[in-house]
Amino acid sequence: MTGIFGKNSNKMTELICAAPGMMYCAIILIMLIADVVFESMVEKQYVLFPLLCRSAMLICTIGWAAVQYNKQKSLKAADKSRSRLNLSFTEVMFICFFIWMMISTCINGFTKEAIFSVPYRYVGVMDLAVFILVYMNCSSHIGSARTRHMLLITYMIVADLSCLVTCFHWFVRDIPAIGGENPASCIFFHENHYAYFLTMAILISAGYSIFGRSKMMMAGLFSLILNMFVLAVNRTEGCFLAVIAAIAVMLIYMLIYRREYTRRILILMAFFASSVMLVLLISEEMRIDLYYTAKELVEIIRGEGQWYAGHGRWQLWQVTADYIVDEPLFGYGCEGIAETLYDYTEVYSPHNEVLAYAAFFGIPAAMFYLAGCISAIIGALKSCRSEDTECGKNAAFDSSCMIAAVAALSYLISSMFGVAMFYTVPYFFILIGLASSNNRQKRIDFINTAAR
Repeated sequence: MTGIFGKNSNKMTELICAAPGMMYCAIILIMLIADVVFESMVEKQYVLFPLLCRSAMLICTIGWAAVQYNKQKSLKAADKSRSRLNLSFTEVMFICFFIWMMISTCINGFTKEAIFSVPYRYVGVMDLAVFILVYMNCSSHIGSARTRHMLLITYMIVADLSCLVTCFHWFVRDIPAIGGENPASCIFFHENHYAYFLTMAILISAGYSIFGRSKMMMAGLFSLILNMFVLAVNRTEGCFLAVIAAIAVMLIYMLIYRREYTRRILILMAFFASSVMLVLLISEEMRIDLYYTAKELVEIIRGEGQWYAGHGRWQLWQVTADYIVDEPLFGYGCEGIAETLYDYTEVYSPHNEVLAYAAFFGIPAAMFYLAGCISAIIGALKSCRSEDTECGKNAAFDSSCMIAAVAALSYLISSMFGVAMFYTVPYFFILIGLASSNNRQKRIDFINTAAR
């Protein structure tokens, strides 16, 4: 029995599982082309970009529902009676996050802002539900390493194209819809948002510069240089620090557990250290930012907290923490503290995704979210050990889960200083899904069952 997809059920299932990642890369590409070609996109991009992302959500949700229906239709009665819910720890944590989020929303009310979020950010309860139940779930069930690499490489290529367009805008000719008032924001609404996108791209590039074969290694190195240059000009300090931290984790871990890559790792370490030093040497603004951040951090540790520390983030976090203490269990609902936060800080968001989830849905929800993210990343790191490879100790190393994990780690770190946006958060959940897809037998069982 082949189910509703017919004889090509296996390929169709794999294609649908890869659809979220490919569609969001396609959306970035569409926006790049539109912004370059049409001057009218200066204003229209604020409507078109969210519309494309919401359309992708609808299409992917329908596709994933078809896969699940096909799976159930293909199961025999005997199989149904013996079927068990086989969930990983990561999946359990994100399901708990989803359930707690829905309970909190029931308590605080299904307002328009709670369901769809506010214009500009567009990350409401509905969006988070799709990110968890569809995007992350799809990516975690991709059965082919080739497909996972295809998604990661496509992301890297699209990021490179965005960097080339940005450089053209800077050095050759102004493109009205590129950057606007923020010259380092590319097609995104703010330079910080572009930096979140670049942060993940840099870690993917760094991964392929280590694990890629010849041409792929050179492509990864070129992409790393290009994205690092644009991020340096972008000057988003939190993302700069996130890149350093995530690359350090990857290189140290690989030096310990995958010594066959030692030469490449040492070369990349030398290159990356030189690049960081060069950025600090050339960019006086970056040196000043890092100096004052370090100075303010010392003052905070001494109990002399500066309200402006981290461009005002310390103040935001303190005020948000006070609100969380007042409603620690179920929070205030999605976007529930936006107006009251603005009264104190003139900013609507805490600029820290974990604190935001704690304020929106309660401390337990934020803990479930963090546990899910960290467990997926640690699981992928463990899979890089020789003795833990999917097919045995001497099996060929599949780097796709590892690369996805460090890219997700870089975003997770940067999110501690940033805002959840509709065009960057989906990539994070897709990467978390890819990172947690290292349970080979689970993927094979799912694909085979869906293909019956």
